[in-house]
Amino acid sequence: MSTKINKIIALRVIEELEGNDNLALVNDLFNPGYRFHLPGSAPLDQEGHEKILSRFHNAFPEMQTTVLFQIAEGDRVANHFLLTGTHKGEFEGVSATGKSVAVTGSNVMHFENGKVTELWSYLDGVGMFQQLGALP
Repeated sequence: MSTKINKIIALRVIEELEGNDNLALVNDLFNPGYRFHLPGSAPLDQEGHEKILSRFHNAFPEMQTTVLFQIAEGDRVANHFLLTGTHKGEFEGVSATGKSVAVTGSNVMHFENGKVTELWSYLDGVGMFQQLGALP
């Protein structure tokens, strides 16, 4: 696959699947054996990734993610994105605050046969919890 096509697929993962909670796209976008990596935790499978997305969408039901820029080389695409939403449900022990958040994150996706096989992701959790008033 070309880097151009991989970038389009990466955009769909971030904006349509994650941002719009369109889980129907999972089989179109991820290879069997897919692995999701977050700092400080063991790799998750597709179901684990879906559970994390569910926690975000329950807490931020109007959550949107927007890709700010992408860099692609070979079978990898790096993305920098913005997550926005209003905190309307419990999230990681923090009761709904009604506060809006705007948080940046970055990830790198590894592609095989036109689908994501691995994704390493980082979200500015400290910034998010500061905006929610849960951290100084």
